[in-house]
Amino acid sequence: MIGHPDRDDGRAGFREFVIADGVRLLKVAFLLTGDRFAAEDLRQDVLERLYVAWPLVEAPFAYARSAMARAAVNRWKARARRPEAPLEAAGERQLGDRAGQ
Repeated sequence: MIGHPDRDDGRAGFREFVIADGVRLLKVAFLLTGDRFAAEDLRQDVLERLYVAWPLVEAPFAYARSAMARAAVNRWKARARRPEAPLEAAGERQLGDRAGQ
């Protein structure tokens, strides 16, 4: 459960929003990531941010959708800055470095 049910701290309706639009948000996240698990992570990250901003948000689905797009782009950029090396090449480098000692 999100928050205390008897306390209204300006976040009334958040739970209902997640129940009503959670699947739709997951579909958007999947279109952005192409991977179910990455989509679930992306949606969860954005829902956490949305919960904090909830009292100020007028259009929650639009806010979440644009936040997911920005977060997905940031993840792509971060991945591009850290190119992945094939595991075989990493293992050969380690063996090669030790062989010379």
